[in-house]
Amino acid sequence: MEKLTNRRLYFDYNATSPLSPAVKRWLSEAEFLCANPSAIHLSGKKAAAVLREDSEKILKVFGLSESHKVFFHSGASEGINTIVKGMSHSLDLKGEKLNFFYSSIDHAAVLELKPFLDFYGHNAHQCSVDKDGHLDLNFLESKVKSCLPGTVLINLTYVHNEIGTVFPLEKLIKLKSETGAFIHVDCVQSPGKVHDWDCLPSGIEFYTFSSHKFGALKGIGFTFVNKTSPTFQPLINGGGQQLGFRSGTINTMGIRSTLLALGDLKERYDYSEAKAGINFLRERIREKLEGCGQIIADNSRYKNTNTIFFTVEGKDSNSLLMAFDLAGMDVGVGSACSSGISKPNNVLLNLGHTKEEALSGLRLSFEHELTTSKAALYWGKIEAVLDKVLLSSKSI
Repeated sequence: MEKLTNRRLYFDYNATSPLSPAVKRWLSEAEFLCANPSAIHLSGKKAAAVLREDSEKILKVFGLSESHKVFFHSGASEGINTIVKGMSHSLDLKGEKLNFFYSSIDHAAVLELKPFLDFYGHNAHQCSVDKDGHLDLNFLESKVKSCLPGTVLINLTYVHNEIGTVFPLEKLIKLKSETGAFIHVDCVQSPGKVHDWDCLPSGIEFYTFSSHKFGALKGIGFTFVNKTSPTFQPLINGGGQQLGFRSGTINTMGIRSTLLALGDLKERYDYSEAKAGINFLRERIREKLEGCGQIIADNSRYKNTNTIFFTVEGKDSNSLLMAFDLAGMDVGVGSACSSGISKPNNVLLNLGHTKEEALSGLRLSFEHELTTSKAALYWGKIEAVLDKVLLSSKSI
């Protein structure tokens, strides 16, 4: 159970995660290499050696040390932009245009690339999903096969940040073998939230992560690049660091915190325990909301072990958040706000929900070490809030 302050509970892990125990210990020891790893003096060489070692260990965590390279950046938004814009630029140099395929419920860092690609004459293809967040892979495959070979990049979200659905990686391999497309996988929400999160298929071109999602420092992310991947132009030019993938002084502290947090995950995450815990909560929330709300994508066969996204009829997401906030719980809302005005959640709209439902989304996302005993404790507090919310909703 994660308490940020006295009597408060944190249920917003998909937004960001508290620092892992190993990272906290390391920061308290204050034994840091301060030198720039690009410097050629002795301290710089020591920092470079540590950087190489940490990079190799991170690759090994995911089983990709033989097939992939890694470059570090500020986080997943930069990593995604680097791959997509970099590939489009490389194709431009050859007189070709990128065909970029993505889902209507992908992260904003993906969705917001369409205006950029349109402006430069590239082709951005948005694919719809059903109510459970599943892509029509047969439709996607047929569209990809109509494009010029070597120009297709598909973005796939491994674990969805709002609804917690999972894209099975075995289907990813089949899609690649059938189409020959290049594939980028948004892995931001996968560490410590799915079975075999640390065992990624070696044949995929790109995987992108953001380290603060699993207990490392903010401002650091990383992308695995297959050694056989197509070339792409860097998003950030300068000194040519990191094999030219991303220039700029390398964030060695962020990288070390990433390795330490991954080590904690390997040691502490128990898929079966976490699955039992989230199922315990999901079943009780489903029963509580019967006839007056719903869990989103509840019928999906593929779910992670920490996320429940639901709506309550007649209640907007901000009022729901406030009810939980007053009860000492930090949760996530499914809608964006501007000047206090709720807007319909785009993910819910693209899943086929009504505007009213899209105004009433609330996300609970729990720690990686969720268990049934923790879930039972949490449920007592969650139920008390839902009872008040539902009572007030019925009295209107």
